[in-house]
Amino acid sequence: QLYLIKKDNVLAKQHLTQAINYAEETENSKLIASAYAGMSAFEIIGTKNYKSALQWQTKAITLSEKIDDKQVLSRLYVSAGNLANNVNDSVTSVNYYNKALALSKSLKNKENISNAYEKLSAFYNSRKNYQNAYDNYKQHILYRDSIIEKSNLSKIEEVRVKYETEKKEQQEFELFANWAKTLLQDFNEIDRYLLEPNKVLKYLENIKEIEHWSVDIEKRTDLIEKHLAFWKLL
Repeated sequence: QLYLIKKDNVLAKQHLTQAINYAEETENSKLIASAYAGMSAFEIIGTKNYKSALQWQTKAITLSEKIDDKQVLSRLYVSAGNLANNVNDSVTSVNYYNKALALSKSLKNKENISNAYEKLSAFYNSRKNYQNAYDNYKQHILYRDSIIEKSNLSKIEEVRVKYETEKKEQQEFELFANWAKTLLQDFNEIDRYLLEPNKVLKYLENIKEIEHWSVDIEKRTDLIEKHLAFWKLL
């Protein structure tokens, strides 16, 4: 991988070939499948030989299915679907995407489910099957938003815990809950526009600090100090 990053394809392939040979000598299916997937990645990044990459990916999938490595398969299926799509093998592509979707659902992995729906939507859209593209995209959005909401609720819970444990004098949580929905919406906006949360919240903290510059530090009320302290917690 290091040589691949350095774009030294000769050494990258040499080491990957050795890795495959060593893995095959161990007769460890999981290790062999990983080596095959590595060679597939090389063909994708190093040579853009998608046909060869698909062949290696298929070998990795066969072994992973043999040992029933579901977590790995849920990712390999999507990758194989992408590769088959790149070589215009529509039947194989949609078959792998559907396998990825079914497996991800059985694993209840919302991120992979969302990803599979997104790939299926793009697949159908590129073939002008707009109804299927739209139906799959709706499902992608549904799962994506569910993931974001869960993430934001987790963030609010984290803030609540900090709020309760790090401050000596706190507002009652019931008061906090009154504007938690607004905070959740702010987190959604940060995620939607792919902003850096730490920078945005630091910016808001600075704004609150500026708002109180007119008040002499020694004359700041306890309420002002608590207000500024909360923005630092965020």
